[in-house]
Amino acid sequence: MEDTTIQDGADVRAFLLTLPDSTFLRMYKHAHACLGLFQLCLDGLSKQMVLRLLYLPSALSKAIVSTWIVPEQARLWTESLEQLQKLQILAVSGDGAVAVAQPFKNGLIAALQGTGKERCQAPDPGKHAASKDFLQQYADEKWEDVLDYMVGSDSLEEDTVKQALYQSHLMTWREDVQDFDISSLGFQFLLQDRRTQLWFYVIKFLQTCQNEGIDIEDALGFVFRVAYTTFGNYYPTEVLNKTEHLVLRHFSKIGLCYHRKKKSKQYYPTRLALALRTSSALVAKDAMRCGFLVIETNFRIYAYTKSDLKISLLKLFAKPLYKLPTMLVASITRSSVRQAMAQGITARQILHFLKVHCSSRMRHQPHSVFSPVPPTVSDQILLWEQETSRLSKTEGVLFRHLPKPIFPKLLAFVKERQACIWYDETKRAIIQNNNNNINNNNYNYNNNYYNNNYNNNYYYNNYYYYYYYYYYYYYYYYYYYYYYYYYYYYYYYYYYYYYYYYYYYYYYYYYYYYYYYYYYYYYYYYYYYYYYYYYYYYNYNKVRG
Repeated sequence: MEDTTIQDGADVRAFLLTLPDSTFLRMYKHAHACLGLFQLCLDGLSKQMVLRLLYLPSALSKAIVSTWIVPEQARLWTESLEQLQKLQILAVSGDGAVAVAQPFKNGLIAALQGTGKERCQAPDPGKHAASKDFLQQYADEKWEDVLDYMVGSDSLEEDTVKQALYQSHLMTWREDVQDFDISSLGFQFLLQDRRTQLWFYVIKFLQTCQNEGIDIEDALGFVFRVAYTTFGNYYPTEVLNKTEHLVLRHFSKIGLCYHRKKKSKQYYPTRLALALRTSSALVAKDAMRCGFLVIETNFRIYAYTKSDLKISLLKLFAKPLYKLPTMLVASITRSSVRQAMAQGITARQILHFLKVHCSSRMRHQPHSVFSPVPPTVSDQILLWEQETSRLSKTEGVLFRHLPKPIFPKLLAFVKERQACIWYDETKRAIIQNNNNNINNNNYNYNNNYYNNNYNNNYYYNNYYYYYYYYYYYYYYYYYYYYYYYYYYYYYYYYYYYYYYYYYYYYYYYYYYYYYYYYYYYYYYYYYYYYYYYYYYYYNYNKVRG
């Protein structure tokens, strides 16, 4: 199913939980995969349990493990234990003893202690060595090309990346222009931080690889290996298998890695790859250092930037007023915010974008204790979002014109089961929630006279009339339909038979006659031609003689 929202921090664990058990056993052969899964996919409680059990020589009994958990948090421990078992990290024996699974234990210890299998050294790139500044510029340009393409630029030339954006539901295909266009999910994607964008893209890419039959274990292992490399170092490509080469080529197109050409024997991970292992808080902190927005209480935004991408992101929810060579002046209006929300962007995402990219000068304002965005701006954006949800719909069943003796008891009956949406005592009407399975026909009104005289007769008459009417209507409709069908069938058969016979006869006769005439003409023509040819030949020979 297509995703409708993008959460802060892509849920890597949710993706891993969808994989079969055999995948984890093969993936844990990569030490970096064990370390990446431990750091990125486990919560604090799960990490605490794994570290306590990691270096123990044998499993711990259930009685000992239960002493680690306070009774109030027993439910959380049960949920964490189930997820750890699903991820093949913990193994629980029949008597309840808990231990770290041996494949994950070996891989995690090797990653923590650095005792894993060493990779061979890549050959010296020589004059083709890439500097850190070049790698940073290369990564920024490649990833910004992807984002620029989503907002309407033609800077992206890689068809495989375009197809990946389409398969990730970030882009949709428009038949009228015969090209891709950004989707509602894509608008949300643009306002996320860099780490969330990268993990969302990588997870969707891995899902595509899995659907196409590519080895997902090697692909995941390479993703985690790249995430835990050192920026500026180069690594060999000779030790990579076919699947890892495929992932490397795709990562080089979006800026996660730098691979100079297909035959190069070394590759360089960039800072984008290292961002996969970084927490969202650190990514946001780095973005705050280079904030470019100044927001005023009159809803004016001053964006000090030359980047077309950043200007395009502002235009998603703000109305541009003036554009100078190094600055854009925009205004947050009700219509611009409503337009952004119509595209699937939420107020929380807008405020998060403004907060992360605010200038450092705004963070020293008196109101910036909780957020650098002025409270008047943030509150108004939230109010504009609430306008879109002022009305809500609920399915229900309307009962009206109820008899006076039955109305108060039926109302109490519905209220008792919390199924009453609305009622009116004057009109004796009740709207019952359709989601509640309440059988009002079996309700006992505790009124013998009413049950024996009025109520039974009333419902009997209605039921009988309804049944009779329904039966009569159904019978009449069936008969009419049958008659209509019979008439239509007869008419169709007659028309078809007559038309077919006449047409066939006429056509056959006409065709036969025409064919005969044509044959005769052809024969005559052939005879005439033959005769003429013979005559010509005779005269020709005579002249020659």
